[in-house]
Amino acid sequence: MKARILLSILVGMVLLMGYSPVWAQEEVSSKDQKKAAKAFECPYSHISDQDKCFKCHGIGKEFKVIKETPEDAWRDYPSCHVRVIDGIGYYDLNGEIGHGITGGLIQGFFRYLLKHEIKTAVIEIQSPGGSLFEGWRVKGYIEAAQAQGIKVETRVYSFAASAGFLIFMAGDTRTVAPTAELMWHELMTFSMFSLDTPSDKEDAARILRHLQDSANNWISERSGQDKDKLDAKIRKKELWVNGKEAVDMGFATGFIK
Repeated sequence: MKARILLSILVGMVLLMGYSPVWAQEEVSSKDQKKAAKAFECPYSHISDQDKCFKCHGIGKEFKVIKETPEDAWRDYPSCHVRVIDGIGYYDLNGEIGHGITGGLIQGFFRYLLKHEIKTAVIEIQSPGGSLFEGWRVKGYIEAAQAQGIKVETRVYSFAASAGFLIFMAGDTRTVAPTAELMWHELMTFSMFSLDTPSDKEDAARILRHLQDSANNWISERSGQDKDKLDAKIRKKELWVNGKEAVDMGFATGFIK
C-alpha cells in the first residue's frame, strides 16, 4: 500500500515537472501576443486590430508593412525624361505638345528641382509643335519656376517648331546647335463636315488674329524682332531658320557649349 502511494507521488511529480514549463511558456507567449496586438497599428489604415487590417493587406497573408513611395520617386535619376547631373536638372522635352508633352510634366519637374534645392534647369526641346494653349501652359510653368529662383536654359540640337518654338523662347538663355532648325508660322485650325456662315468665319478670323498677335508680340519682346516684320515673315508661309540665323535674329542667345 505504501509502495503504491509513493509511486503515485513520484508519477505526479514527474508530470508536474514535465508540463509546468510548457504552461509557463504558453502563458508568456499569450502575454507577448496581447502586448504586440496592443502596440500594433497599420501605418496606412491606422487599424489597431491586425486581424481586421484588410485595406492594404490580403486576408490570410503574412502581415508586411507596405513602405510608402515618395510622390516624386519615379523622377529619381535615371528616368526617361529627367536627369540631375552635377547639381543641374535636365529635362528631355521630346514629342508633340499636348500629346505626350504636357504642362503637368513640366510642373512636376520643377517641383522636383525645388524640393531638392536645385536652382539650374536645362530643357532640351525636340518637337514638331502641337497645342498653342498647352505651349502657353508649359511657358507659364517655366516662368513660375524662374520667379522662384530657378535659372532655365532651353536648348535645341535638332528642331523646335510651332508650339515647341514658343516654349524655346521662354528660356533665360536659349542655346542652339549651328545646324538646329526653328520654325514659326501662322496659327491653323481644321474641322471636317462643319457648316459655317460668313459671321462664323469673321468671328473665327478675329479670334485667330487675337491669338496670333499675342504670340507674335511675346516673341518680338523676347527676340527684339520688330512685330510687324515678324508678321510679314510668316504671312501665309512658315519661317524656318537654322541655328546661326536664330542667333543673328535674336531668337537664340548663343550656341550650345
